[in-house]
Amino acid sequence: MQNFFLYMAESSVLLGILYFLYTQLFYKETYFEWNRIYLLGIIVLSLIFPLIKLPYELFQKIDRVTMLSLESSDIYSDSSFVNVLLQKEQSESWSNIFPKLFYIIKLFYAVASIYFSGIFVHNLIQILRLKKSSKLIEKGDFVLVETKNVNETFSFFNTIFLGNNFENLSSDEKKQIIEHEKIHASQLHSLDVLFVEVIKIIFWFNPIVWQLKQKVKEIHEYIVDAEIAKRNLPAEYSKLIVKLSIKNIKNYLPSAFADSKLKNRILMLANKESQMLRKRKFLIGLPLLFFVLFSFAFTKSLLLGNGSSYTYSYKEFSSPVPSTTKIVTPYFTNKVITKKIQKEKEILEIKFKVSHSEITFNSFDKMPVKAIASGKILSIKKTDNWGAEEYEITIQHYNEFKSIYKKLSESRYKLNSTVSEGDTLAVMGNHEIYKIIDFKLLNKNKAVNPLNYIEY
Repeated sequence: MQNFFLYMAESSVLLGILYFLYTQLFYKETYFEWNRIYLLGIIVLSLIFPLIKLPYELFQKIDRVTMLSLESSDIYSDSSFVNVLLQKEQSESWSNIFPKLFYIIKLFYAVASIYFSGIFVHNLIQILRLKKSSKLIEKGDFVLVETKNVNETFSFFNTIFLGNNFENLSSDEKKQIIEHEKIHASQLHSLDVLFVEVIKIIFWFNPIVWQLKQKVKEIHEYIVDAEIAKRNLPAEYSKLIVKLSIKNIKNYLPSAFADSKLKNRILMLANKESQMLRKRKFLIGLPLLFFVLFSFAFTKSLLLGNGSSYTYSYKEFSSPVPSTTKIVTPYFTNKVITKKIQKEKEILEIKFKVSHSEITFNSFDKMPVKAIASGKILSIKKTDNWGAEEYEITIQHYNEFKSIYKKLSESRYKLNSTVSEGDTLAVMGNHEIYKIIDFKLLNKNKAVNPLNYIEY
């Protein structure tokens, strides 16, 4: 569930950036069909690109400037590590709050989504009932029905509802309105609206989605207005828009004749068609668009593997242990520790190197240990630790990754077995001596920081 909310956050940010690009470059242009494709396209792209998992490293290595050097630091020396553990104990009371808070957020999100889903279904039912209770006038490619329950004329897919105001118009005005709604129906504008409404149910918390809904409906009106203006005098058509500008439809799904900002529609009718040279804006925007999209296919993370560089990587694998499991020993390599020892009257400085290329988690009774990804079991080692049996399992994954699970109390698989992501390799018992599990991740037989590659 945490991954789902993270995905929605990334998708919302990406949609916001792409929508901002639209408002700055394309909004005032009269290439309405292009704008329609762009608005619907950025919704689809913002849903897809956060899911794309590109190669792990976009930039091989970028030198650090402002990070603490692990070689010269004693951050993982004995005394400082004790301080870290003490701080973790002191923060336990706060850590207990976050699961409860996250549960409330999930509950609130679910209730709000159900609420907006109810409104959506209610409006669909309302339209179906309206069609059923309306008087059929003409049936063909487009169904014309006359209804007394609303004042304004509108369309929903191939059904055109003629409201009470329709009877007060001249024959030419009636013809223009029916042509207007037929263009809505033929171009499937209702499908656009339904798509945005479904997205709004999922991303109801994102104000950009609400604005996009209005922009899409505005673009629909601009497209139809431009088409009708080619067949009729723009001035006469503008008068008709003003005449029918009062909105009386409460249902927000159909495409209504006057269901858009009056001033904007008339201004767009008055504007000349954008020159071909101004289409360069779209060409200029394409490189920026793809840069933004591909940047969201990478996750920036800090590797402590070699103590001197950053690596950009995507968190590809799932966690081998439950997310509530604590890390009792972090990951670092080739740590130089300096200790002062007093020998008689002389103080000696001793430097020695500690190599620890794995993460140690605490364990508890019946805790599942799972495979981080699909692969094949390369080795199963069994050792005796003060009378207790311990197992070490190594799995070969794709892209030359290997995962190693140490200090397991059992092995549920045999050598050369194939496992899938999330398969339980072992369930820890209550007889382990240290109540810990060591986890190591290798790439091309070189140890890497697991937290930069697993979702934990």
